Amino acid sequence: MQLMLRIWHERYQKPYGWFGLLLILIGMIRLLIMLFPENEWNEAVPPQPWSLYRNVPLTLQGLGVAYLILRDAQQTKDTNFYWIGVLILFSFAMYAPVVLFVQRMPLLGLFMIPKTIAYVAIGFTGYKELFPS
Repeated sequence: MQLMLRIWHERYQKPYGWFGLLLILIGMIRLLIMLFPENEWNEAVPPQPWSLYRNVPLTLQGLGVAYLILRDAQQTKDTNFYWIGVLILFSFAMYAPVVLFVQRMPLLGLFMIPKTIAYVAIGFTGYKELFPS
């Protein structure tokens, strides 16, 4: 999400402001949380509550970046970036059930497939914007 925040900043030439700096701080906090051995990175199913601890900051950051992109894309009638914002929200809608309930219902992990497809669509949309035919 740090990269998407940077792309928003470059695209719309807006200062990060207090909200953007808060999103950067949230990203740094997440990186610190990920250093703890309680995350048990070698396990197939992530342990609760550590899975939740490390994903709450990611979700907050993702929703914040989606808000910034959607707000500014709508103001400037930037259709491509509007869809990127929508796809970010969709990806987190698919991710939330996995983070919250995969320990009880492992098949929810399948929601990672549409989440990944959303990120591929973001990549294609961004590529199309950078290199129009």
